[in-house]
Amino acid sequence: MLDDPTCWLVAMGLLGGAAMWWFSARASGVQQVVATGRLGDLAPRLGFRLQGPVAHGTVGGRPVQMFASGAHIVLRLDVPEARWSLRSGDAQSGDAVGDRRFDRAFRVDWSDTDPSTLEVRVRDALHRLAARGKVKARVGAVQVKLMRRPTLARLEDCLRHLDALATLVEARSTLLALAQAVDEPMALRARALRHVPDGAPTDGLEALLDSPDPRLRVEAALRLGRFDVAASVLRQDLLPAADHDRALRALPAAVLGRELSFDLASGDGARWGRFAAEVARRPTETASYAWVAWWKGAYDLDRKRLAFAVAETLRGAPIPGGVDVLVDLVGMGLDDRVAVGRAIAGIGDQASGDDLVRLRALQERLPRWAAAELRPVVAELAEARGGAPGQLSMVEVRPEEGALSVSEQERAGRLAMAAQREPGQ
Repeated sequence: MLDDPTCWLVAMGLLGGAAMWWFSARASGVQQVVATGRLGDLAPRLGFRLQGPVAHGTVGGRPVQMFASGAHIVLRLDVPEARWSLRSGDAQSGDAVGDRRFDRAFRVDWSDTDPSTLEVRVRDALHRLAARGKVKARVGAVQVKLMRRPTLARLEDCLRHLDALATLVEARSTLLALAQAVDEPMALRARALRHVPDGAPTDGLEALLDSPDPRLRVEAALRLGRFDVAASVLRQDLLPAADHDRALRALPAAVLGRELSFDLASGDGARWGRFAAEVARRPTETASYAWVAWWKGAYDLDRKRLAFAVAETLRGAPIPGGVDVLVDLVGMGLDDRVAVGRAIAGIGDQASGDDLVRLRALQERLPRWAAAELRPVVAELAEARGGAPGQLSMVEVRPEEGALSVSEQERAGRLAMAAQREPGQ
């Protein structure tokens, strides 16, 4: 085996890799020691006090920490007023600020970021700080890792820029003011408007209803309760998908039902699904009546396309005539098992004994899987009408005088005479 050249090559490769790892780790350790040494030398000259591996001081009255990270020195400043999460050196993906220069240089996590902390003056200060090292901010703090050899002058320069940044964050505009600032990116203004707390003053928002940017128009409309304006923007499909869905969720259910009615009455098939999905999640009787009226004249292709929304809405908001539509839907032979299941669930909740005959007929012509879902509904209706196994029943006792029929009885096999209209008959 030792004579095999391949084995020798593999062994030499492993030894070489191990040696490189050892030297790399040793070099990293040496760099850490050097950086820590520089920290111990520079901290007293900055007026900082050393506590273990961290030097503590203040800048502008705010606590600041200095520590070594590998071969680099890191300065971290406490900024209690800042609610943000971002880092430099990584281009933004997804929802951006709308400032191209900033979006190319920083990545923002919006789940932990207040839009007002990124107004233009703060963005410019972050750029200046990023020119001196790698910037990373989290809620309540911001830090910069110096990428060049730390000197007293460079550290003092970074501390000045950190202090300037914190001062700007502390004096930042309100969310409402940011939303109305014409020199800010539209995307950031719309985001700021979404974050304005409920009950906050709305002075000046009316002007945004005429904004050229649809995001601002719809956000201002929602904030002012001008749902007609918001719905108009949504009908035009002017928003990015995420903003469109967010605005739909913000519309009251009653407004969604009304807008669905308008769309269905328009005869424009491309518009019918615009509000349908959200209406299905929050059904109203208005929407149910709209679907029932539309169903009567719709083509089967359109019925199949919107079957789930129809079934879910009628199941959640029962109205007269709704069961008729649900029965038609189940009988169309759809492959959409979810939509058929929702329709059958609606039938089970709303059908009466009067529907038993047609449901039994429907069950006979359904595919096996659909018939199996409908079977418990039919059985429950039959039992409720006295039609359990061994019993005879009729849905309605005929009113003619003297007519014999079978009515609901507690025990099977009883015959009943229809009520007579006059004594002695």
